[in-house]
Amino acid sequence: MSSSTCPGACSARASRGGAGAAAAAAAAPARRGQSAGPIRQLQGLVAALALGAAAWAPAAACRATATATATATVTATSTATTIAGASCATVPKEAACARPAAASGDPAHSAAAAIAAQDQGRQPATRVVTLAPSLTELAYAAGGGSRLVGTVTSSDYPLAARRLPRVGDGINISLERLLSLRPDLVLAWQPSAATRALAPALGALHIPLEYMAPRSLDDIARDVSRVGRLLGTAPQADAAAAALAGRIARLRAQYGTRRTIRVFIEIGTDPLYTIGRDALLNDALRTCGGVNIYAQSALAAPQVVAESVLLARPEAIITAAGGRRRQARQAYWSALRLPAAQAGRVYAIDPDALFRPGPRLIQATADLCRDLDQVRAGQPATPARSAPEPVPDRAPRRHP
Repeated sequence: MSSSTCPGACSARASRGGAGAAAAAAAAPARRGQSAGPIRQLQGLVAALALGAAAWAPAAACRATATATATATVTATSTATTIAGASCATVPKEAACARPAAASGDPAHSAAAAIAAQDQGRQPATRVVTLAPSLTELAYAAGGGSRLVGTVTSSDYPLAARRLPRVGDGINISLERLLSLRPDLVLAWQPSAATRALAPALGALHIPLEYMAPRSLDDIARDVSRVGRLLGTAPQADAAAAALAGRIARLRAQYGTRRTIRVFIEIGTDPLYTIGRDALLNDALRTCGGVNIYAQSALAAPQVVAESVLLARPEAIITAAGGRRRQARQAYWSALRLPAAQAGRVYAIDPDALFRPGPRLIQATADLCRDLDQVRAGQPATPARSAPEPVPDRAPRRHP
């Protein structure tokens, strides 16, 4: 699903990068004595995934406390203006600040909507800045990679994206740097504190700010088409979208009606975090005939205890830890006598593909479907299919 120009629907994922995340908010260091509840702190992890945070890091989940606060500040100096969002107190830059959709009566929403209406007949964008890695991938999939002039730190796919100038990390955005790129379109994933702070300046300059936050696999295909319309690459984008939609339909037809497999998705290990009420990732599971054991959680990324996982008795564990880390996680759960782990049913999927709500999630879903079919056949995980060990990003960085 998508919203245009004005701050709209909010999810994290980062958003997966997703992953397909529900409304999320991140924890930040205490700065002004404000108080943020634990729900906002825990949900921020999904936003971190979609924005490209390293879900496979040893301490992937923010170790937020009930006294942490979520902040959004605009810091202006004579040389730069930085839009600062929330960050995790113990795992910096691992969570993004976002909040639920603005109501139609929200002044900011109404003002931006008016600008959107004025711009409906605008020419295709030729200078685009993306504020999430999934949006960078969408632009390339839509045939508009040559129109990108800037992005965020975590945009690393395809390889050409690594050469783009950076405007921030998705949580902290430099307004001065962004404007120096002279964009005629800015694409954002969620109306976070940072993007909400950007909106007035962009609106005053009549630079459209478009939000795209898919809640289903089908939404990803539709967003590819939409990006194509915005960038003037509709023929290529529509063809790519049709291919994605066709593949999604084939996966559902092949796997969706097979025996349901109960799945535990592990996204953080210290403490233990999982995916809960996340529309996009749960849709991916349903496509494969799987069900998330925490799908009914009130949170998008709840913290859980090992005992509750043992009681739920999942038939498969999906982890973002590849290589030796996957083996370590299998050993951990086997030591706790979880039958799925003892049977070798711990599967690793590339976290960037799984948690970013972009085109590669379709391939990650196909991998997930094959994994669940191995469970049905009583086979252990195939080591060759495990997600790779994370490697440092050595791509050169250019700044405006």
